Amino acid sequence: MPFVVIRYGEDERSVINSDCATSIFNSHLAKISGHPPPFELGTEGGVLAGISDPAVTNVSSKLTDRGVYVLTKILGELAAVSC
Repeated sequence: MPFVVIRYGEDERSVINSDCATSIFNSHLAKISGHPPPFELGTEGGVLAGISDPAVTNVSSKLTDRGVYVLTKILGELAAVSC
């Protein structure tokens, strides 16, 4: 089963199955983190994954299996995400 580690909050992290629809993934992520969408995931190096793109239907297409990502809140409009 593919999974990713999401870091959020004050040194909190969660392991989440990444082989699912974006809407389900985002809903679960909002529930565990307490932060409603819109949000984005970034690598620890600062590269955005692109899961906030409405064209993305399955998050596994944007995330690296067993990767570690940081939850990033989107403030305002996100003009473009290049991945």
